[in-house]
Formats: sequence, C-alpha cells, structure tokens
Amino acid sequence: MKGECVVFFGLAEDPYSEAALDHLRTLFSEVFPVMGKNTVGETSPGICIERDWDYVFTFKTRQILRAPFLARVRRAAVNFHTSLPRYPGSGGVSWALYNGDTEAGITVHHLNEKVDNGPIITTRSFPISPSDTVSSLIAKTYEHQLSVFKKTAGLLHDQGMDGLARLQDAYAGEGWGPVTFRHRDLDRIKTVPLDADDLELQRRIRATSFGKYQPYILLHGRKFVLEP
Repeated sequence: MKGECVVFFGLAEDPYSEAALDHLRTLFSEVFPVMGKNTVGETSPGICIERDWDYVFTFKTRQILRAPFLARVRRAAVNFHTSLPRYPGSGGVSWALYNGDTEAGITVHHLNEKVDNGPIITTRSFPISPSDTVSSLIAKTYEHQLSVFKKTAGLLHDQGMDGLARLQDAYAGEGWGPVTFRHRDLDRIKTVPLDADDLELQRRIRATSFGKYQPYILLHGRKFVLEP
C-alpha cells in the first residue's frame, strides 16, 4: 500500500527470510530490511529508532526490540513464532518431539519487550509424523512460517488493522504456556542421565539430535557425545 513503511527483521543468507522480504516488497512502498545472524541478544539498530514505522515484522530472528523502538510503531509489530503457544521461547520443535506431541505449529503475535509474550493474533497447526526428527520438523515449520507470514502481510495490506483485529477476534483461544523456554533448558535434556531407561534415551535423542548438535553423557569428568 502506498505510503506505508515497514521494517523487516530476518536472517541473513536465509532463503525463507529472502522470500518473506521479497513478498513484502510487492505489498508496501517502503521496506527496510534488517538481516541479522540470529544471535541471541541482538538489539534493534539505532537507525530504526530515528523515525516512525507503520509495521514491524520479525521473522527467523532473535532481535530484541526495546521500548524506544516499539514506541515508534504506528500500527503493529508482529512476530512469527516457530511453535504453538504452549512453547514460548526457544526450542519449540525439540520440546514438541520430546513430549511426544502429535502437532506442531506457528504462532502469530503482537510484540512487546518480553520474549513470546504479546497478545496472540492467530495460530496454525500441522501434524507431527512418528518418523519426524528435529531436522524434518524444522523444515516443515519453516515452510508453514513463510506461508503464514505471506498470508498475514497480505491481510494487513488489503484490510489494515481492521483485518488483523478480526483475525485476532476469531482466534480468541489459549494464551501462552506458563514456561518461557531458554537454551539452557534444551541443554538440560541433551545431557542424558546415566540411569535413563531406553524410552527416555530415545526421547532425548529424537528431541536433540540435529547435525553437529547431539545428546551426550557425562562420566568421570568426560563428555561422551552420540555418534549419529
């Protein structure tokens, strides 16, 4: 829409972020990309604080948006969380696998200064297959995240905040889960207890085995890592 300006926070050299950014550029007249490295604790760049923005979208990023920045957003700041609301914070895919969930999902929500805490706009769920691993479920999650992003951005372009409000009213569902998960929580289940039975071992392998990141045991001051 002419005259509307947007900030997009995405991941550098990531095809999903590039596709989301390209889609925004077909909808809005001015799009300012901030492509980060997905490092925990990245903060919003000072240049963004110097002016007002209509919309802010955060997508595949761990950027921390502070109050001075959010105060300059005229309409909405929206995040696309890669999990259902029961898993705010980090590692939602892993927690879903560890807990034997039958579905994963995406949560679209308003941003505030806290992690995965703002009012929920809508969710999308999709099934988890018994054969899913961290790698396969992440791939599915990113596809749905991009799809939901395009749908939400298109809604804002076509219907503005009225459309977003109707979507939020139609959802009117559950709030966020009671625990905001951190990376240290995921590290905790990577460490397999020496007395773990086979079922618990398989749960931890399924939830934490991903490329160079593997579960391990600690024994006599030494770390023994699973060889996939």
